[in-house]
Amino acid sequence: MSKKLLAVASATALALSALVGVAPAMANTPAVTFTTVDGSTSTAGAGTAAAPKRQNVPDENTLAGNDSGTIAIANTLAGDVVNIQTSGKVRIVSAQTAGSAEINVTTLGTQNWTSTRAADGTTTMYVSVTDTVATEIRWSVTRTGSITSGSLWIQGRAGQAYHVTDIVAPATLARAASTEVRFKVTDVFGNQLETATIAGAVAGAANTVDAAWDAGNKWHDATITSSTNRAFILTLDGVAGTNPTDVVGFADTTITALVVVNGASSAPAAVSTQVSTLTAQVAALTTQLAASVTKKKYNKLARKWNRANPSNKVKLAR
Repeated sequence: MSKKLLAVASATALALSALVGVAPAMANTPAVTFTTVDGSTSTAGAGTAAAPKRQNVPDENTLAGNDSGTIAIANTLAGDVVNIQTSGKVRIVSAQTAGSAEINVTTLGTQNWTSTRAADGTTTMYVSVTDTVATEIRWSVTRTGSITSGSLWIQGRAGQAYHVTDIVAPATLARAASTEVRFKVTDVFGNQLETATIAGAVAGAANTVDAAWDAGNKWHDATITSSTNRAFILTLDGVAGTNPTDVVGFADTTITALVVVNGASSAPAAVSTQVSTLTAQVAALTTQLAASVTKKKYNKLARKWNRANPSNKVKLAR
């Protein structure tokens, strides 16, 4: 193509682009608002990756009014195609569901929701999250070829204490010696509670103290000082002011934990020795009991039972 033809083609293209221009801004521009369960529209940040809004994680395997946030897209019109997408452990549901232990909130809802508006108004959906990872929610509204879109970030806030796990305690502690005990406190979904109040976390023949969250190491810890050279039991209590019940489909609650700590003195027997002694005693008593129940004695008792309970007889020993 000659330079002259190229120049004409370029001029034509520029003219067409000027005629087409940029699509006009959408009238009644849709705008998103995210409301957390406490009714706040600005809890813990503006909804950016650096400052996500905070959403409570459900306390158990249920989804009710206090377990889901609300995402509302205002100024949507009849015929608008609304889409909401998310990922990770964040799910979109069309309505809050009354609590039931059989509801599986980890799979309830969807992560890619699309609907065409039947009338003007605000599009409202609910958001459920079961972990504490900051996650992006993307939304868009398509209206006669024009698209308005945006995103916001939310982060789950762990629920109530359900489990005390990963305990690290000393094997031996002498009288007046101090040491750190650390452990984790998690909710029903395994998220760590950063602010669990663990009153009287350590008890027994040691001082009673409160455990605190260690943000740097991501665990709870407490310093204990032994008041004895004997073995004692360390009690960790993760109730955090509540008494959660077991939930269908999840591990039973373990809100307390016991750890045996040996004393440093050589005079008292070590716990392992005590356990061995008790185990031997139980075995001896079991043998003694078995020997006392002879076949003759058993059959005598069995015949007496069978006479009194003809419809529920037991077999005699041979």
